[in-house]
Amino acid sequence: MFNEPGKKLKALAKVFFVLSILVGIIATLIVYAAVQNGAVFLLIPVSIVGSWLSTIALYAFGELCDNTAEIRRSLNK
Repeated sequence: MFNEPGKKLKALAKVFFVLSILVGIIATLIVYAAVQNGAVFLLIPVSIVGSWLSTIALYAFGELCDNTAEIRRSLNK
């Protein structure tokens, strides 16, 4: 369960990224159905950028864990 946490964090970041984009698209369609204004579709790129910004820190921390583990392995040889 606790082996290779960096890879798991990076995978989790990717899953969160995709799910948040899907939620953003669904929310945009729901708002469009209520408002009937084409400008609402500007929310899709905003949701993509927001999803990227919210998951980049988690992915970077996973990368940091991977790099630390690799440095530890190289020093123990």
